[in-house]
Amino acid sequence: MPKVIRKLDHYAPPRNQRLPAEVYEQAGTAVLFTLRAYAGKPFHENRGLCDCVVGLLTEMRREYGCWVGAYCLMPDHLHFVAGPSDEGVSVLTFVARFTGKSTNASWRHGWSGKLWQKRGHDHVIRIAERMDEVYDYILANPVRAGLVEDAADWAWAGVLDQ
Repeated sequence: MPKVIRKLDHYAPPRNQRLPAEVYEQAGTAVLFTLRAYAGKPFHENRGLCDCVVGLLTEMRREYGCWVGAYCLMPDHLHFVAGPSDEGVSVLTFVARFTGKSTNASWRHGWSGKLWQKRGHDHVIRIAERMDEVYDYILANPVRAGLVEDAADWAWAGVLDQ
Protein backbone atom coordinates (compact mmCIF):
# COMPACT_ATOMS: atom_id res chain seq x y z
CA MET A 1 0.00 0.00 0.00
CA PRO A 2 1.37 3.42 -0.88
CA LYS A 3 2.17 5.90 1.86
CA VAL A 4 1.67 8.92 -0.38
CA ILE A 5 -0.97 9.00 -3.06
CA ARG A 6 -0.24 10.86 -6.25
CA LYS A 7 -2.01 14.16 -6.51
CA LEU A 8 -5.04 14.35 -8.78
CA ASP A 9 -5.67 17.32 -11.01
CA HIS A 10 -8.20 19.79 -9.67
CA TYR A 11 -11.04 17.91 -11.29
CA ALA A 12 -14.25 18.00 -9.30
CA PRO A 13 -16.97 15.81 -10.79
CA PRO A 14 -20.60 16.87 -10.59
CA ARG A 15 -22.35 15.68 -7.43
CA ASN A 16 -23.07 11.92 -7.35
CA GLN A 17 -20.74 11.18 -10.24
CA ARG A 18 -17.47 9.32 -10.12
CA LEU A 19 -14.11 10.53 -11.26
CA PRO A 20 -12.94 9.25 -14.66
CA ALA A 21 -12.55 5.45 -14.71
CA GLU A 22 -8.79 5.61 -15.26
CA VAL A 23 -8.32 7.21 -11.81
CA TYR A 24 -9.56 3.96 -10.24
CA GLU A 25 -7.07 1.97 -12.34
CA GLN A 26 -3.88 3.78 -11.32
CA ALA A 27 -1.53 1.80 -9.11
CA GLY A 28 -0.94 3.99 -6.07
CA THR A 29 -4.50 5.30 -5.90
CA ALA A 30 -6.26 4.79 -2.57
CA VAL A 31 -10.04 5.04 -2.32
CA LEU A 32 -12.20 5.19 0.80
CA PHE A 33 -15.40 3.24 0.12
CA THR A 34 -18.60 3.25 2.14
CA LEU A 35 -21.21 0.61 1.35
CA ARG A 36 -24.56 0.94 3.09
CA ALA A 37 -26.88 -1.94 3.94
CA TYR A 38 -29.97 -2.03 1.80
CA ALA A 39 -32.77 0.01 3.37
CA GLY A 40 -30.57 0.49 6.45
CA LYS A 41 -31.31 -3.05 7.63
CA PRO A 42 -28.84 -3.92 10.40
CA PHE A 43 -26.93 -7.15 9.91
CA HIS A 44 -24.53 -6.99 12.85
CA GLU A 45 -26.58 -9.40 14.98
CA ASN A 46 -25.89 -12.12 12.40
CA ARG A 47 -22.29 -13.03 13.31
CA GLY A 48 -22.07 -15.60 10.52
CA LEU A 49 -23.00 -12.98 7.95
CA CYS A 50 -20.50 -10.47 9.36
CA ASP A 51 -17.73 -13.07 9.33
CA CYS A 52 -18.67 -14.00 5.76
CA VAL A 53 -18.54 -10.39 4.54
CA VAL A 54 -15.12 -9.78 6.09
CA GLY A 55 -13.91 -13.15 4.79
CA LEU A 56 -14.95 -12.29 1.23
CA LEU A 57 -13.27 -8.89 1.43
CA THR A 58 -10.11 -10.65 2.59
CA GLU A 59 -10.23 -13.38 -0.08
CA MET A 60 -11.37 -11.39 -3.10
CA ARG A 61 -8.88 -8.53 -2.90
CA ARG A 62 -6.04 -10.60 -4.35
CA GLU A 63 -8.27 -12.38 -6.86
CA TYR A 64 -9.09 -8.99 -8.38
CA GLY A 65 -5.59 -7.52 -8.09
CA CYS A 66 -6.33 -5.03 -5.32
CA TRP A 67 -5.10 -4.28 -1.83
CA VAL A 68 -7.35 -3.46 1.12
CA GLY A 69 -6.04 -1.42 4.02
CA ALA A 70 -8.24 -0.49 6.97
CA TYR A 71 -11.80 -1.80 7.04
CA CYS A 72 -14.68 -1.73 9.50
CA LEU A 73 -17.99 -3.53 9.16
CA MET A 74 -20.55 -1.61 11.19
CA PRO A 75 -24.16 -2.62 11.98
CA ASP A 76 -25.50 -1.18 8.72
CA HIS A 77 -22.49 -0.19 6.60
CA LEU A 78 -18.94 -1.05 5.65
CA HIS A 79 -15.96 1.33 5.37
CA PHE A 80 -12.71 0.25 3.73
CA VAL A 81 -9.73 1.70 1.89
CA ALA A 82 -8.68 -0.12 -1.26
CA GLY A 83 -6.77 0.40 -4.46
CA PRO A 84 -5.35 -1.44 -7.46
CA SER A 85 -2.12 -3.32 -6.87
CA ASP A 86 -1.08 -2.93 -10.50
CA GLU A 87 -1.65 -0.36 -13.22
CA GLY A 88 -4.83 -1.02 -15.22
CA VAL A 89 -6.62 -3.05 -12.55
CA SER A 90 -9.92 -1.44 -11.58
CA VAL A 91 -10.73 -1.14 -7.89
CA LEU A 92 -14.33 -0.41 -8.98
CA THR A 93 -14.52 -3.86 -10.59
CA PHE A 94 -13.29 -5.41 -7.35
CA VAL A 95 -15.93 -3.58 -5.31
CA ALA A 96 -18.72 -4.49 -7.76
CA ARG A 97 -17.78 -8.18 -7.66
CA PHE A 98 -17.46 -8.06 -3.86
CA THR A 99 -20.93 -6.56 -3.39
CA GLY A 100 -22.47 -9.14 -5.71
CA LYS A 101 -20.74 -12.12 -4.17
CA SER A 102 -21.37 -10.96 -0.60
CA THR A 103 -25.07 -10.48 -1.39
CA ASN A 104 -25.29 -14.01 -2.79
CA ALA A 105 -23.44 -15.38 0.25
CA SER A 106 -25.73 -13.46 2.62
CA TRP A 107 -28.68 -15.63 1.59
CA ARG A 108 -26.91 -18.67 3.03
CA HIS A 109 -26.86 -16.81 6.37
CA GLY A 110 -30.60 -16.13 6.50
CA TRP A 111 -30.59 -12.74 4.77
CA SER A 112 -33.31 -12.08 2.23
CA GLY A 113 -33.18 -9.63 -0.63
CA LYS A 114 -30.40 -7.19 -1.33
CA LEU A 115 -27.51 -6.74 1.09
CA TRP A 116 -26.15 -3.39 -0.17
CA GLN A 117 -27.69 -0.21 -1.52
CA LYS A 118 -27.34 0.18 -5.26
CA ARG A 119 -24.31 2.45 -5.22
CA GLY A 120 -21.85 3.09 -2.46
CA HIS A 121 -19.90 6.25 -1.79
CA ASP A 122 -16.24 6.56 -2.70
CA HIS A 123 -13.63 9.19 -2.01
CA VAL A 124 -10.20 9.17 -3.61
CA ILE A 125 -7.66 9.94 -0.91
CA ARG A 126 -5.54 12.85 -2.04
CA ILE A 127 -1.97 13.64 -1.12
CA ALA A 128 -3.04 16.31 1.37
CA GLU A 129 -4.81 13.73 3.48
CA ARG A 130 -2.83 11.48 5.77
CA MET A 131 -3.53 7.81 5.39
CA ASP A 132 -3.12 7.18 9.12
CA GLU A 133 -5.88 9.71 9.84
CA VAL A 134 -8.22 7.93 7.43
CA TYR A 135 -7.35 4.58 9.02
CA ASP A 136 -7.92 5.98 12.52
CA TYR A 137 -11.33 7.30 11.43
CA ILE A 138 -12.34 3.89 10.05
CA LEU A 139 -11.06 1.84 12.97
CA ALA A 140 -12.60 4.15 15.59
CA ASN A 141 -16.12 3.85 14.12
CA PRO A 142 -17.38 1.27 16.65
CA VAL A 143 -16.12 3.41 19.55
CA ARG A 144 -17.81 6.57 18.22
CA ALA A 145 -21.03 4.59 17.75
CA GLY A 146 -20.88 3.36 21.36
CA LEU A 147 -20.64 -0.31 20.33
CA VAL A 148 -17.35 -0.93 22.19
CA GLU A 149 -15.09 1.08 24.47
CA ASP A 150 -11.88 -0.02 22.76
CA ALA A 151 -11.62 -0.32 18.97
CA ALA A 152 -9.56 -3.51 19.36
CA ASP A 153 -12.67 -5.19 20.83
CA TRP A 154 -14.68 -4.89 17.58
CA ALA A 155 -14.51 -8.22 15.76
CA TRP A 156 -15.05 -6.87 12.22
CA ALA A 157 -12.35 -4.24 11.82
CA GLY A 158 -8.67 -4.23 11.07
CA VAL A 159 -5.98 -3.64 8.47
CA LEU A 160 -5.38 -6.28 5.79
CA ASP A 161 -2.53 -4.85 3.73
CA GLN A 162 0.07 -2.37 4.97
